[in-house]
Amino acid sequence: MRVLMLISFVLTACQQDTDADDARAAGDTSPVETDDANVSSDAALADVRLADGPLSDVPLSDVPLFDFAPPPDADQVPDLAIDAAPFGLDADDIEPDAVAVPPDAAELVPDVPALPPDAAELVPDVPVLPPDAGPPAYPLGPYGEALGDVIADVEFLGPGEAPWFLSQARGPEVRLIMVVTVAAWCPTCERKMGPTRAFSARLAQRGLVVVVAMLENADFDPASGAQAAAWGERYDLVGPSVSDPPPNLEPYLRPIRREKYLLVDAEAMTIERVSHAFNPAEAERAATDWLDAR
Repeated sequence: MRVLMLISFVLTACQQDTDADDARAAGDTSPVETDDANVSSDAALADVRLADGPLSDVPLSDVPLFDFAPPPDADQVPDLAIDAAPFGLDADDIEPDAVAVPPDAAELVPDVPALPPDAAELVPDVPVLPPDAGPPAYPLGPYGEALGDVIADVEFLGPGEAPWFLSQARGPEVRLIMVVTVAAWCPTCERKMGPTRAFSARLAQRGLVVVVAMLENADFDPASGAQAAAWGERYDLVGPSVSDPPPNLEPYLRPIRREKYLLVDAEAMTIERVSHAFNPAEAERAATDWLDAR
């Protein structure tokens, strides 16, 4: 209670000082009237001593009541004059208590790049290879030289004397490979090239490839890749024409000589037939029988 009395006293004194300052600012030099009740309250407050005992000993009738002046209405608060000249503005351009309104939310969002097109449109057209686009990997062996054995990937010489391997005769549609040996000095070999080209063309659609391997040139020397290629062009052969100068076919056609042939399964690379006398008609029948059986 004593604390409340002190707070009331302080508030009353502050109100009186504020009235006096307002009067002096208005040019009124007359003394500010003091309410007798306030004066008596001052005296009553002065008679109160904190050491006089508990506040409950003071009768309520002796405790002064203070009237608090209400705050002035908002309409009575004078407008503050704002000098807008330093800012290059007219006084009418200044709006009091103006609250900045944020721009539209869409204006706060940065420019977002357009969504990319469908991922499928970004991928260039790539030809789709069929499942059988290439031959299976060459068998790892073991390799042999007899019927039913897997033949090694025999190396020959192709055009430009570049290595050419038996595996290069394989392909997605190739089922059977025939390797025929010839010699450039052999007139019988020359006469057999016409029928060879004919049945090679007939059976090509069924999966046969005929490889002509030249052992010797016209001078009885080991043939070159260029000489073998020229042989194939002369007789318009359907399959590749290569040379076998070492010769690497010898293990499979002993004794190695012209006018012999092999039949090889293009997928398993197994030796299916060995013939020591190449006859175009007989070779065609053997190839046809093999293709029919599978």
